[in-house]
Amino acid sequence: REGRMFLSPAGEWSSCGERFYHKKEVYSHVGEPSTSHDEGAGGGTMPGPLYEYRYASARFGGPLALVRDETLLLEVGSAYDPSQSVYLAASNGKLQGKFPWRESVVAAGGESRKVKSKGKLVGFGWTSSLVLLCVDDAGSVFQYDAQGELLHSHFDALSGYETGGSGGEADGYGDDGGAGAVDAEFVVTDCQVWDEGVVVVATERDARSGRRIARRCFSLLCSNNLESGFMQVEELSCPGFDAGEVNAMCIAEPLTSISGKLEVFLATSEGGIYVIDAEGTSAEKQSIGDKGAVLAMSLCPNGQLLAVVTEEGELLVISTDFNQFLTEFQTNREEEPDQVVWCGVDSVVIRWEEQ
Repeated sequence: REGRMFLSPAGEWSSCGERFYHKKEVYSHVGEPSTSHDEGAGGGTMPGPLYEYRYASARFGGPLALVRDETLLLEVGSAYDPSQSVYLAASNGKLQGKFPWRESVVAAGGESRKVKSKGKLVGFGWTSSLVLLCVDDAGSVFQYDAQGELLHSHFDALSGYETGGSGGEADGYGDDGGAGAVDAEFVVTDCQVWDEGVVVVATERDARSGRRIARRCFSLLCSNNLESGFMQVEELSCPGFDAGEVNAMCIAEPLTSISGKLEVFLATSEGGIYVIDAEGTSAEKQSIGDKGAVLAMSLCPNGQLLAVVTEEGELLVISTDFNQFLTEFQTNREEEPDQVVWCGVDSVVIRWEEQ
């Protein structure tokens, strides 16, 4: 009909190898200021572009938590936030609240209540109850609601476990200051939050020299009862896990794991992937052949497949029992990717920062 424009459906699609994809705008003006003037009640905006932020998103379009990545340099003239604010937003980008990370918190301990400072923010994420768990490098865990109100604080959550390289729960180790006693401390280096808690990797080091004594893995389970805020801590045994550095970490939840228990996949710079289950019945190092060390990993939503990117630039898709190698694809990129994510259960998307 005259005056009517017909658009080709193919015009909205772009090629990606032998496949095609298209982008669909869901929200516009993400991160722009709200009309409200009360930032704590959902107004204000985040300084700087969004790519400068670390983030954690709740499942099924839930809230977002964002904090500026302090490993990035600030441009001259940019505003510096000394409190290292954590911003909370809806999935459309509208801010719902914020709270300062660098602040002192009252820690309850029997009859005494001490004011303590938080350590370096190692990681954060949402549980299925929409509680934001934040973990610092001292092993303390803080629980916030979706509006940024502090619900519970668990200072030194790993303190119930003895240090000195012997493992096990504390039983007065080193109290007598006898010969051979090591003044050791835990330093959390990696963590990942899942629906019911968080798994942390902690380095046990000599408090005097800084020498690493051992590396240990812990599961911290959070109560769904927001009133109690109860947290159960359990060490996950993993012999031989001390070598190298942790490159990547992902979690298979009990509903999707092959064993029906919580399973932790840990890739180190020494090569191979350690698989640990929550009950300590298995802890073994799985080989991926001569593909080199794993730089990044992502677990398929159904828990059956694992996508890994190696230092040689290969993308491997393998079964989580490591019996099948389903896909091998050379990306021709040797640098570590920014993201490896599953799109459904049959596609993997990898993103690198533009040079």
